[in-house]
Amino acid sequence: MVSALIAGMAGAIHAWRTMYIEAVSEFELHKSVVGLAMCMFGEAGTVMGPILGATILYTIEDYLWAQLPFAHMIIIGLIIIVVVLFIPQGLLGWLREKVPKLKEILI
Repeated sequence: MVSALIAGMAGAIHAWRTMYIEAVSEFELHKSVVGLAMCMFGEAGTVMGPILGATILYTIEDYLWAQLPFAHMIIIGLIIIVVVLFIPQGLLGWLREKVPKLKEILI
């Protein structure tokens, strides 16, 4: 119920900000893939992982979209491939492994 509340609030803010919702643009494959990539990048199964992953990947995606409007999705796809191949436990899991003092902090 809490996660549905947060998702509903985010959708309401998005609709208010854009002043309209078009179903074709709101339910496209890109948004689903990037949402899953944000969870995988941070670390799935934790609270802080998806927050960290969303913050980092959204910043990268927004910057790349502004600089390289036709190639930003290719670069995001490469980032997803690198994460899956080299950091399968996510960024927080990798940090816990490399810095033992962070085990207590990063739950």
